[in-house]
Amino acid sequence: MLYCGLKMHFNMKKELKKFSAPQRRLQRQFFYALVVQSLGPTIFLVLPTTPILLTPLIPPSMEIKISWQTGWLYTLIELYPPFDSIGFMLIVTEYKKVIKSQIATFMSNKPSQSTTASISTSLRTSDRI
Repeated sequence: MLYCGLKMHFNMKKELKKFSAPQRRLQRQFFYALVVQSLGPTIFLVLPTTPILLTPLIPPSMEIKISWQTGWLYTLIELYPPFDSIGFMLIVTEYKKVIKSQIATFMSNKPSQSTTASISTSLRTSDRI
């Protein structure tokens, strides 16, 4: 994985000289997002399970009794999908812009108290009719 990543990095460096500056920036962001997405499974899936998978090999040879609580492992495994998506969205600036505009739109569309009061008043009068 490391070999392929380095080879891809150096090949991209050569090829990106042919692109415009915005395209180079976008391609670089995609490369960083790819690196983060490849680190996700290592951090959340491989590293936590390694001690658990190696544990059966240790007790017979060293005569040690080991008892694991594995609830934390399920938590780490469940953190992987959001980490993968959120990491990509935070690295690529185009996604960041869209997310910020969506949040701004959501926050500006919240009804004010005066609007809420007038809606509830009109609902009460329509119930009487």
